[in-house]
Amino acid sequence: MNDQTDLRPSIGLSQQGSVMAMELAKMLKLVAPISMTEADHLSWLASAMDALEGIRVEEVQAVSTEVRRSVTRHMQIVPKIAELVSEKRKSQSRSFYAAKPLAPEPPKPPQPPLSKAEIAKMPKYLKDVGLRVGFLKHGANGLTDTAS
Repeated sequence: MNDQTDLRPSIGLSQQGSVMAMELAKMLKLVAPISMTEADHLSWLASAMDALEGIRVEEVQAVSTEVRRSVTRHMQIVPKIAELVSEKRKSQSRSFYAAKPLAPEPPKPPQPPLSKAEIAKMPKYLKDVGLRVGFLKHGANGLTDTAS
């Protein structure tokens, strides 16, 4: 930056950007040092808007009153906004997930027992495993499914 750099935040700002600049200016006006010039104000506003880039205007407006009540220096404004918005996001996130308990899955209906033709088509190793774990058993007519 040099002396010719234009720091006016109103140039090229969207409606949302203008609202954000106004909210930040209200906060700054309360705690700005007497020695802070207009150029310093504009520079601070531009820096603050850059630092708060991921925060929506509505979030800044929601915490504006609390910020104005609690800060005593202009250097505290941006960190306080970030802190309060973070707390609000966490509480909203918790309430979103707490409000919607997951419904238990309905029990699956039991599968029909395997037919003798299906058992006959099974490879030998599957029949051996089925016998070992108890899904198949030796019956009078050969292997049968224990569910039948």
